[in-house]
Order: sequence, then C-alpha cells, then structure tokens
Amino acid sequence: MAIPEKQLDSFRKALDESARPLIFFDGDVDGLTSFALLHKRNSEGKGVMISGRPQLTMDFARRIDENAPDAVFILDLAQITQEFVDHIKCPIHWLDHHKPQHDDLKMPKRLTYYNPRLEDPEDGSPTSYWAYRIVKDNLWVAMAGIIGDYHWDAKLAAEFREKYPGLLPIDITNQGSALFNSPLGTLIRIINFNLKGTVTSAMTAVKIFTRIEDPKEILEQTTPRGNYLYKRYQRVLKAYEELYETGKECIKKDDPLILYVYNHDQYSLSGELANELKWRNKDKVVIIARNNDDKMVMSLRGEDKEVHGPLQIALEGLDGYGGGHPKACGAVVAESQFEEFIKKFRKAIE
Repeated sequence: MAIPEKQLDSFRKALDESARPLIFFDGDVDGLTSFALLHKRNSEGKGVMISGRPQLTMDFARRIDENAPDAVFILDLAQITQEFVDHIKCPIHWLDHHKPQHDDLKMPKRLTYYNPRLEDPEDGSPTSYWAYRIVKDNLWVAMAGIIGDYHWDAKLAAEFREKYPGLLPIDITNQGSALFNSPLGTLIRIINFNLKGTVTSAMTAVKIFTRIEDPKEILEQTTPRGNYLYKRYQRVLKAYEELYETGKECIKKDDPLILYVYNHDQYSLSGELANELKWRNKDKVVIIARNNDDKMVMSLRGEDKEVHGPLQIALEGLDGYGGGHPKACGAVVAESQFEEFIKKFRKAIE
C-alpha cells in the first residue's frame, strides 16, 4: 500500500468534516474524476479547474479570498508555490501521483501531502485511484479516471465488469485497449472532450458531470444532463477526427518520431492526439505541438520507449520547461527554439 490506510482515513475525515471545502484539480480526466469523487461525498465542495499548467501560484489567491474555505484540497497537480501556501490559512490536503517537485517547499504543518511515490517511487497510480480508495464509492467515475490516465488495475477492472456489464469486455486486459476499443473508452473520451473550449463552458460540463449517477445517462443519453454532455462531445469529436486524419500523414515508416504541428483556435487536443497516435504506432515516439503566444506547447508520448529522459536532455540550455511521467509528458519551449529542441530530442531517442 503506497499511501498508508491511516493517511487515507485522515484525508477522508478532513473531507467529511469540512463545511466549505475548496477543491483545486487538474483539467484532465484524472483530475476531473478525482474532483467528482470528492464532490459526490461532500457536495458542499466548490471546484477550481487548473488548465494548461501544472502549478498552483498566487494567480489563484483570489479564489481563496472569495470562498473563505475551512479546508483546501489539491488534486493531481504536481507543484504549488510557497507563496500560495502561505496565503492559505486553513488546512491543506494535497493528493497527487507525480514525482514530488516540492523539495524547496517548507511544507507547513497545515499542509498534508499524500503521494504514493513517497513510499514507492515507481508507484504512479493515478490520483483518481487514491480518491476512490478514500471515498469508496462510484467506481465508474474512478475507472474513467484511472484508464483515462493510462493506468491498469486488474482487480478494479474485474469489479467494474461485474457492476457495469458490457462497458469493459472480458478480452480487454490493458489500458490501451480499454481506452480505444471499449464503451468505457468512449465514456472517457466524452468526459475528456467536455473539458475543451472556454473555462466557462468546461466548468458547466464539470458541474453537470458531478450530477451524473450512472454512465448510461451519458452513453445512452437517458437523461437531459447526459444528453448535454454527449452533444458537446460530438462537436469536439468532429474537430478531433479532422486533426487526427491530418496527423496520420506525419507517420513515416523509417522515422522513429511522429511530429505533428497543428493549429486550432477553439480546442487544444494535443494530449488526445498523442495518445491515439502512440497507441496505434507503438514502435514510435510522438510529439504533438501547438503554437500558443510564440510558444510551442507539446504533448510527448511513447508506448515502447520512454520520453521523460530525452525531454530533459532536449530542454537543456533552451527557454522552456516540461515533465510528467516516463512515457507521457507535457512541455513548452519558445517558438524560436523549437527546431533546435526537435534536433536535440531526436538525438536523445536514437
């Protein structure tokens, strides 16, 4: 048990006893489902989605001032600045699964940090997995987050099959097949695509999602709220399919790297494109890049090869940053240095 049961009990107690919880969560499937699991247990919780950045800074201090929480919960975010921590006067409970990045953080007593990597550096079990271990309910929400974060848990998969027949066929035994070849994978994509667009529209979808009681509401559009999420997904899906067809043209037989640079004014779909191209081309490394304010924002993926090490090598000496998991990373580099970055990255994966 990477996070001791005693610590999970402490987190659960803090959540249950909070009258005004404020919950910051990463704007991906793992972050959203983790928030939804906590919100379903304590519906007083207010959520703040953090998109496009891995760090909580003083930019979000006003959310503390506006809500006056009696407890702050942070989910699936890798970094938090000391200045932001100092601004918060109530207890802070920070649940994450990334490699700890807080060596310079003083970690005041009111901040409690929960991360499986503290006990086992190789245990990257998603935040949604641990959120489920805390609340012990709504397995379908947890499985969407776990598989959506490209993780497989055979025990939970078996339990999920029993509770939700047909959503995860018995012949599917890994996260890639579940994500791209099952109804559960479709559900995950629906959830994910509803996080696209403006923050306002995404948070409307988040609010609706927290009120969904059964996955059939979405997959079969059996309720107005499920129908709303499905229709919004269809709009984003059209844009995604067009981009994916173009992305496939970047695949070259003798090139170990799939490099796809795209532009889309309305939706950022880099992570989704990278995941599918990587799964369907397991022998290659994938970089999907999008220009944003003279910076190239990237998603990097590898199925058979790691990308974290080569990424760090390629970033050395450049105006950029990045990190994540061994086979799934995000990065940003100045547009003027993008070609140099790619050259260094290619050399690093040879």
